[in-house]
Amino acid sequence: MAKTTEKKSQARDEWKDVVGCLSCGLPLEKESRKVSTEIGDVCPHCVDRRGHLKTYDEVFDRLVDDYFVKEKRMSRDEAEKAARAHLKKVPAWKEGKTIVELASSAGTFNTLLTAAKAAGLVDTLNGKGPLTMFAPTDEAFAKLPKGTVEGLLKDKNRLKSVLTYHVSAGRLYAEDVVKRKSIKTVQGGSISVDTSKGVMLDNANVIKTDLEATDGVVHIIDNVLIPK
Repeated sequence: MAKTTEKKSQARDEWKDVVGCLSCGLPLEKESRKVSTEIGDVCPHCVDRRGHLKTYDEVFDRLVDDYFVKEKRMSRDEAEKAARAHLKKVPAWKEGKTIVELASSAGTFNTLLTAAKAAGLVDTLNGKGPLTMFAPTDEAFAKLPKGTVEGLLKDKNRLKSVLTYHVSAGRLYAEDVVKRKSIKTVQGGSISVDTSKGVMLDNANVIKTDLEATDGVVHIIDNVLIPK
């Protein structure tokens, strides 16, 4: 999460002279209602009960429902477009990337991205979310028996089943994952969680956690998960 903290610190510096919430970008109603956070002053709506900053999705939903729909009288579709455009101008979020954009910029998920395109899942992973992605690296795909990847790319239904087995609905951070014995996937099956030696999901080790995306969160794993 170091990069996220650094980005939020930059947002604080960038908006140090602006009188407004540094998370949702709306004017702070009253000085007494400011909440001090790691990025600077935000409105009470942008923190949870523990004082932690809310996620992009939570900020986005509030902007759509409470501001653009109720106050600006926009339709739902118009409000969602307006909220996305609005948050792109807010320093805390304007450099945010979707799951697909995050994977593309990393340069180590080329096979995963090729498979997602072949399965027709790019739009799903590039949408509003939120989703949790357990992302196998190119090295993880290279561990599969010879011909496995090529075979999957020729079988769209099987490929889609394998890829959606790596995705769970909602945002599951590392602290959430380790509290579970299993994780329900979009594919329908469940991934087993073993924390006896590090964190293992089925046969894969989790090697990096909590990569924040605007439409979810990504955890990197060292093996491809194959649904039973």
